[in-house]
Amino acid sequence: MKKRFNIKRMILLIAIISIFGVMLYHVISTRNQLILMKQDLTDIQNGVITIDEATHIPEGFAYTTPESVHIESAYLWAIPYVITEVVLGALYIVMYKT
Repeated sequence: MKKRFNIKRMILLIAIISIFGVMLYHVISTRNQLILMKQDLTDIQNGVITIDEATHIPEGFAYTTPESVHIESAYLWAIPYVITEVVLGALYIVMYKT
């Protein structure tokens, strides 16, 4: 019976670590997308490229100013992951104490 609980704990610990890795990847990739979008918007505003030549701007964002793109907003994606991590961490602690 004890071995079965160890396997469950190990699976839960692997899930916690995996979700943390997915969170890092998601936040970093979103931040990089916002950096590229802001760079393209700055180039459009300065007249270096046209709207048709911009490759990193989604449809409908071509007339957005570069100042309205906040790169730090990518870190908001961490909130749901952190909530999930706290819940799984609490579950892990409860399983560890029993």
